[in-house]
Amino acid sequence: MRIGFGLVSLLVVLGIMLFIFRYIEAPQIEVGQQAQQQGEQIAGRDANGTPVYKTYKGEAFLRGNQFAGITITDLTPGGAMETAYGLKVGDVVVQIGGNDVQTYGDFDSAKGQLDQAYQSNATLLVDRDGNKLTLTPQGPLQKMIPGP
Repeated sequence: MRIGFGLVSLLVVLGIMLFIFRYIEAPQIEVGQQAQQQGEQIAGRDANGTPVYKTYKGEAFLRGNQFAGITITDLTPGGAMETAYGLKVGDVVVQIGGNDVQTYGDFDSAKGQLDQAYQSNATLLVDRDGNKLTLTPQGPLQKMIPGP
């Protein structure tokens, strides 16, 4: 008889512990993971800690002698710019956050803005195989983190 009561008590305690974990601890863990992702994005790093500017390579796209965009020449698989924006090799970035890249004056200034686009959640307008696409970041800053 005592063994039966002990077993029932153990199962009740186990059920209470599972309830607490499921409805109190698990949501807090998810909020913590979202906050970590958001912190990585604000810091300009991907999940591996790699700075955004190291997750892609680009070169100046010239139309005549005029700087007209940034051609993406290489992407780190799973890197920030590939996962957040869906950039592909060969894309030509022509706008960053609604501003034409020419407004930044030169390639280095525009590339600096592209590096910061991930941190600020800016949209990109790219020319992909002759089609203009607006790429919005799918990064953690778009998710709303619930309050306590």
